[in-house]
Amino acid sequence: MKRRISRLVKKLLVYSRLDKWIADQFQKSELHLLKRLIPDRTFYKPTDTRRVLRKGAFFEVHPADFSQWLLFAGDNFEHVEAALKVLAPDPEGLILDIGANCGHFSMVLAQKISERKWKNQIISFEPNPRIFALLEKNLKINPDLDNIIHLVNKGVGKEKGVLQLQIPIRNSGAASLVKNYEHEPHEKHEIEKHAKQNIQFLG
Repeated sequence: MKRRISRLVKKLLVYSRLDKWIADQFQKSELHLLKRLIPDRTFYKPTDTRRVLRKGAFFEVHPADFSQWLLFAGDNFEHVEAALKVLAPDPEGLILDIGANCGHFSMVLAQKISERKWKNQIISFEPNPRIFALLEKNLKINPDLDNIIHLVNKGVGKEKGVLQLQIPIRNSGAASLVKNYEHEPHEKHEIEKHAKQNIQFLG
């Protein structure tokens, strides 16, 4: 009975779009009770979208996608904090985001770089054409980061080539060149792989 009530509440939150308010409040307060109220990805349709502000950057996300739901729920920024710890106080280096997805790492890190007035540049590689379109959209709604982030719709490897990328429909972050997803809904894309030794000529 308790589980049924919980599911009903979460369905109502999604239907009324109060789920975004709950997720935003958790982002601000980190109250455990609020986190428990955030509907998980199974409550969403693939076409559902939410626009959120996370760590100073705006994102349009599809919460039905697990990788993007993590961003929506506002509970996965350890990789950005780790990157900031190893960057020099005023660097002029190049940062590569290989497999950028919707820009979770790139946008938040670029926002921190902008706030600190550093001179870093970020190259964001995303081979999935569908997710790349979302990545482009997210950069457009963060125009102040346009001079920091450079987008490339390719993968990165030792040599140039064209390979088949398999992407689970409900988790674009689990895309793979080798894993077989025939047992679950997925899509396949022929993607171009960029040779890593040529990255220095991009920008």
